[in-house]
Amino acid sequence: MDNLWKNHITRLKTGLSAQSHGSICSFLTEHTYLAGKRFNFDGHEYQRKILEDGENDIVILKSAQLGISEMSSRLAIAKTALVRGFNTMYTLPSATAMQKFMKTRIEPVISSSP
Repeated sequence: MDNLWKNHITRLKTGLSAQSHGSICSFLTEHTYLAGKRFNFDGHEYQRKILEDGENDIVILKSAQLGISEMSSRLAIAKTALVRGFNTMYTLPSATAMQKFMKTRIEPVISSSP
């Protein structure tokens, strides 16, 4: 898993870190994909406000199935690509949960995006 993750980070930083992107939202819609199409906020327009908030700490109180896990994983990927030295750490309850999160949230964004 380590080599796969390092390869993804290298790919992101090489292709994107030197470019200028107006915002996290524009980066996500221009450079990430979902189901073979450019990612968009259709049906989840409220996520734009959360992503563009700019605060270091954001607390979200929500019900299930609102796309917050998808949004937060894309935010982590975008900031890792755009901000030099930016690191992200997800704390999950088990190694199994971590593997599932990487496989279902992080890997699809990276592998489907040029």
